[in-house]
Amino acid sequence: MRRLFLVGAITSLLVTMVWISWAATNFNSSRSNIYRLVYPADVVTSAQAAAILADLDKIGPLDEAKLKQLLQQQILPKHGVQASRFLKIEMRAERQIGCEECVETCTGTCVKSPRGDCFCYERLPTDPARLGPLRKSGSIIILLMTNPADETKALESAMPAIQNTR
Repeated sequence: MRRLFLVGAITSLLVTMVWISWAATNFNSSRSNIYRLVYPADVVTSAQAAAILADLDKIGPLDEAKLKQLLQQQILPKHGVQASRFLKIEMRAERQIGCEECVETCTGTCVKSPRGDCFCYERLPTDPARLGPLRKSGSIIILLMTNPADETKALESAMPAIQNTR
């Protein structure tokens, strides 16, 4: 009887783990000079992401409205990615700052990396003149999400790219 119970418990645990891992979105992150692209691995390949980033680097920094329109209407379709698959596309300006300053001044989300430094993710500036300094002080993060509730997970998935590049 105990063996039967133990086998049943282990089986149900395995089924639950498989279901949870299947239901979770797996995000990848790719980086260029200005942009970082965070995308679901089952929708965008790493080759497509690299091509998208190359096109974005040629254009340079844009405000959120122009960037979103350009992505949806031209760049994603050009590289064989269906823009309609993404229920939410978000842009964030990223800057690396001290954790205390991040908490005090960040108007968006402050994220502490595993190595202890902090990153502020804020809405992109609407003034085009303020986009230029992003080239030196940070990146523009583009979050492509098939599930709008995945924004926090998408931001967290950018962290390994940060650790490898800085």
